[in-house]
Amino acid sequence: GSHMSKSGNCKPFEAASDGTVFGNGAGVVILKRFQDALRDRDHVYSILKGSAVNNDGNDKISYTAPSIDHQISVIRQAIKNANVTPDTVGYIETHGTGTKLGDAIEIAALREVYKDNKVNYKCAIGSIKANIGHLDVASGVIGLCKTALVLERCEIPPSKYFVHPNPEIDFGPFYVTNKLQVQWPVENGPRRAGVSSFGIGGTNVHIILEQSEENQKTEEQEAASDENLHIISLSGASAASVIAYRKKLLEFLKYHTDINLKDIAYTLRRREHKLGYRNCLVCATVK
Repeated sequence: GSHMSKSGNCKPFEAASDGTVFGNGAGVVILKRFQDALRDRDHVYSILKGSAVNNDGNDKISYTAPSIDHQISVIRQAIKNANVTPDTVGYIETHGTGTKLGDAIEIAALREVYKDNKVNYKCAIGSIKANIGHLDVASGVIGLCKTALVLERCEIPPSKYFVHPNPEIDFGPFYVTNKLQVQWPVENGPRRAGVSSFGIGGTNVHIILEQSEENQKTEEQEAASDENLHIISLSGASAASVIAYRKKLLEFLKYHTDINLKDIAYTLRRREHKLGYRNCLVCATVK
């Protein structure tokens, strides 16, 4: 009963969603003035353009029921404070608890704020709660961390458990990603994303994040680059194991010439164990 999931899984915006699942966790972010970060040559995951906070107060129908009017207000105010237009936001990390009432109200609020966008406007939405549950007071900062990585990598991860959209929700221009979305398109300027966190006690927060300048290289710029090279990085416990590893990789690529070399390079960098012996290949094509 109540807002707890009977199935034991949190499935935001899914037809089979039946409530939320609580977990434990914490998140840490470092906030710094952008010019100071550039001066200190810090790695900038994303730029916080603007934020807003309000509280439902005595407008709440009940303690657990959210207020659509205050959600609309906080999202609009955050966009205004960020000095951007809604049509430049391409992803929203929602509060997305997986509850029937909460998910429906959240999408209705977003539709109201974004209703004046162009007819062909589309915006992806997601919720980290599907992966790790509702982390209570830490859920907002975890959503911020995820969205900063979304903007840094220009990749929107799929929403776990999402197969069919909840038929009782009118999603409008919003869609839930059920597969990895790489380099989502933008018409002008940097990619931007919103993050919502709505407390059960009535406090509503929304922030707007922007892709940092170092990550704003578009697909067109990549295609036009004269040096579209990739580094294939290997490591092993001995020189012989690295050589054997390299031979296996080359043998694999011989029969998979259609594979994306950029994906190979990324995967090997992420999985690399950094053992004592290293070997790097600089490649432009699989062949």
